[in-house]
Amino acid sequence: MEKEPGKIRVLHIDDKHNWGGGQNQLYQLFKNQIAGKRVIPALAVRKGTMLYSNTREYKNVYCFSLVNELDPIAMFRIYLIIRRVKPDIIQCHTPHSLMAAYIVSRLFSKKPRLISMRRVDNPIKSLYKYKLASDRIVAISDKIRQVLLDSGVPQEKITVIKSAVDIEDVKKQSVQQLDSFNYLKKNGIINIGSLSSLYRHKGLDLLLRSFDMLLRTAENYHLFIAGTGDQKASLSELAKSLGISEKVTFMDFVDKPYGFIKFLDIIVFPSRNEGLGTTILDSLVIQTPVIASNAGGIPEIIEDRKGGLLFEAGNHIDLFSKLKELAESTALRETLKQSASLHIPEWTDINKNSMAYELLYEELLREGI
Repeated sequence: MEKEPGKIRVLHIDDKHNWGGGQNQLYQLFKNQIAGKRVIPALAVRKGTMLYSNTREYKNVYCFSLVNELDPIAMFRIYLIIRRVKPDIIQCHTPHSLMAAYIVSRLFSKKPRLISMRRVDNPIKSLYKYKLASDRIVAISDKIRQVLLDSGVPQEKITVIKSAVDIEDVKKQSVQQLDSFNYLKKNGIINIGSLSSLYRHKGLDLLLRSFDMLLRTAENYHLFIAGTGDQKASLSELAKSLGISEKVTFMDFVDKPYGFIKFLDIIVFPSRNEGLGTTILDSLVIQTPVIASNAGGIPEIIEDRKGGLLFEAGNHIDLFSKLKELAESTALRETLKQSASLHIPEWTDINKNSMAYELLYEELLREGI
């Protein structure tokens, strides 16, 4: 591909099998860059994934798979993609792709600048890898930035660009998708739910325990847990052991997430740790009342009583207290609905997010001259 004057070529790499917040963010950014004028994006992704399915209609989408960080077949495939795309920037959206991209990119006379993404608020296990391979690390929250600093990453290597959503598209799709969930509505029942991967750090066991306590106060509630992950079987067993299985529905992966959020009367984010939590942003846009833990970057999205209710991370008793308060108060739910749009952070807009990345690309390219 010939270089177009004034354009920045960016190769995004993601080797994840599943669809999560990071993949959704990459999808939104990729679409926005395709529609823009400054960046020419390309994408290397696993074939057969939802990210591939969502982007295969676009040009410059390539397939590869990564067994481990030093997978020679994957590195050869990345080499061929780089040779074709000729990127100025390589943006690695997963930790495993970083070292492979770094090694391969060193083979070219014009070496692209490397950006790595950090979406989780736990300490870095391999500081050397990040310091060696990354020209810049993007933290998606201030909390992650602090964790990176505490892990020994030089502050000049860190840029905070918080996750974002396409606000108007989320609003439109939530209305269009709602009909798919109306059959679940029952008169007099308050529908409570969660939408996340089913891993321990997401805290769904805490939600089940607090929901059990809520059912002891009244029975007009139903809990919907949407998502997949290695905790599904144990969560199902926990619901059985608590005797609440008839009041809990596990929905696996939901391909119409915005309609699901709009269907709920209350959405809960019980994470033990969390990078930021972009589904909370979706919920604010859709105006579904939120209860969330104060883990990670979540307090950067909402303050307690401003946009939602916060509880102490890991404390299912505190979660029950907030859940009971909101479930029993139609007035509070309505207040949170009506005020949600007032508490959407200004950085939420995907257009501002894309511009922040453009500025970062330009800065890195100036540094590389």
